[in-house]
Amino acid sequence: MRLLLLTMLVSWGCSAPRDVTPTYDPKTHELVRLDYDYDHNGTTDVRTFMAHGKPVRLEGDTNQDLVIDRWEYYDESGALTKLGASTANDGVEDSWIYKDGQDTRVEVATQRDGRIDRREFYTAGELLRTERDTDRDGQMDAWELFDHGVLRQLLLDDAHVGHATRRLTYDADGTVLLEIDPDGDGHFTPEAGVR
Repeated sequence: MRLLLLTMLVSWGCSAPRDVTPTYDPKTHELVRLDYDYDHNGTTDVRTFMAHGKPVRLEGDTNQDLVIDRWEYYDESGALTKLGASTANDGVEDSWIYKDGQDTRVEVATQRDGRIDRREFYTAGELLRTERDTDRDGQMDAWELFDHGVLRQLLLDDAHVGHATRRLTYDADGTVLLEIDPDGDGHFTPEAGVR
């Protein structure tokens, strides 16, 4: 996943195309699509869909296998809002990246069915935290917190109540502290006899 994130962030901007083919609406004569052939081999590498002179969506084939594996989505002003990718490069969009300044959120449908069950949060390229829906019931129930790329806490919703009921804290010396929050008030206490 980190390689996918790095690849997509590096490719956020594309090089200039060598061959562009416009398509116009036959009734309004408005530009509706631009097809790009970046390597000038006669096949479309990127197709940008337009509305009112601005990009709406882009579909790209990043590995030259004639299957779409990258998507870009734009807002009404033409600004990029999210990137989509196919982790298996098979045309199934199953991961999305949202960027806001130095902050990046990655959403993944690990079963490749469009249902997001993992989110990753980065600042300046460093992983800060993740959240997962481990039982795929639509509610996040596992959270990981990182410090300089090292897992420091794992929080779990074992009771399916919408918040963490168990917390494991990983110390630098390798010890693990297991705490529970049986009444759901956000106050964790060490589990008896466990350290």
